[in-house]
Amino acid sequence: MNQIYMQYICKNCGKIYLDKDVKGRMTPIKGYYCPECIEKYRLENPAFPPKKQLSEAQIRTLKKYQFPKGKNKLNS
Repeated sequence: MNQIYMQYICKNCGKIYLDKDVKGRMTPIKGYYCPECIEKYRLENPAFPPKKQLSEAQIRTLKKYQFPKGKNKLNS
């Protein structure tokens, strides 16, 4: 069985390395540590890919355009 690999950018040193694909993405993921940093500094990679932190302006924009909660009035 063939494994799919992708590029990762080390969170600590910034080196690019190859590892098994986690989510099927085309762009490099920046939230993991390379094997050298794991061995040297005893770091651990997260079990799941990191989520992007939203700024206050992005949060306000999302809340502004969010659908209102309540009954579906289109089907009644």
